[in-house]
Amino acid sequence: MKKSGKSIVFYLLVFVMLSGLTIFPGYADEESEINLNKVNFTAQAVLPENQIQNNASGSNPKLYFDLKMEPEQEQLLELIVTNKSEEEITVGVSTLTASTNGNGIIAYPEDGLYDESLVYKFSDIAKAEEDEVKIPKLESKSVFVRVKMPKDRYDGVLMGGISVLQKPLDSEMNLESEMGIVKQLRYIIGVRLAENLDLKFEPEFEIGDIESAIVDYYPAIVVPIKNTQALIARQIRAEVKVYPAGSGEVYAERVMDDAEMAPNSILPFPLKDETGERFRAGDYRAEVKLELEGQTYEFAKDFVLTQEKVDEVNTSIANIYNPVIPASAQEQEGGSNIILIVVISAVASIIIILSVLLILRKKKIKKI
Repeated sequence: MKKSGKSIVFYLLVFVMLSGLTIFPGYADEESEINLNKVNFTAQAVLPENQIQNNASGSNPKLYFDLKMEPEQEQLLELIVTNKSEEEITVGVSTLTASTNGNGIIAYPEDGLYDESLVYKFSDIAKAEEDEVKIPKLESKSVFVRVKMPKDRYDGVLMGGISVLQKPLDSEMNLESEMGIVKQLRYIIGVRLAENLDLKFEPEFEIGDIESAIVDYYPAIVVPIKNTQALIARQIRAEVKVYPAGSGEVYAERVMDDAEMAPNSILPFPLKDETGERFRAGDYRAEVKLELEGQTYEFAKDFVLTQEKVDEVNTSIANIYNPVIPASAQEQEGGSNIILIVVISAVASIIIILSVLLILRKKKIKKI
């Protein structure tokens, strides 16, 4: 009986030691995780008198500038930025020109795709009064963007956004050095400028140069759809089919519903190959069908996928899925494998120990 008791104590000690090894190898600070997800500031437009539509009404307002302008008009656009944190923050203020992304959504990237028909970029006629603004803790501050319309009357819509980007707090910079992660929160306030509100004109589209590329880690044929007018095109149904030259068999196809396009922008319409077969070099023909506002627009364009470009894309795809691991990385991976082996061994030991304890307990019950 004494021997059994000592054995039980011994096994329990081993169990506690191994449990500690299993539980704590990937310790994460809960407070750090909360800080990374906390919203430290807000930005809101102050709508001026020349606002066309009052989009601030309702329980969930979407505040953006929708302004009636005149040639050579200058105007300061005001935003109120509120610091909700217990530290002083610094925000960067910049202007961006609206473009269209590959998902058929109007976006505001640093460098979008624009048609050559675009005469004025919003980022050229609108500039922040201050590139960086410091806001004390728990306070609000106005930031301003100056808009200067072109001298000549502009027919159509100029569209862009005002970007307010928070720079990392000191506490988050410390976390970045420890975890390799840092949060950057950006607000973008939309701006739409128009001079002639009564002007109506029909949408016009063109097809740009078609090429192969990598989209979301897949090889793709990208068909650039150009909106050549200074208007916002909405609720577009886009259908694209690709055929090998001289063949009626569809090689690739895709349909996109409810797409939208910014004025004078390009929608890089991707046809991704998710089958793993990869695209082949050769002569092809793309047929594009666009439907919006009860109208149908159809285009056809011949193009060539060169062997050089196809090889370049396929090689890049292969490198993504089968990267060459440097020696230092291999050593690190080897270290990770050792840790994994130790953890698995610990879990297996715990299972064995629990089984032994159960057997000893049964024996003890029989003796009694």
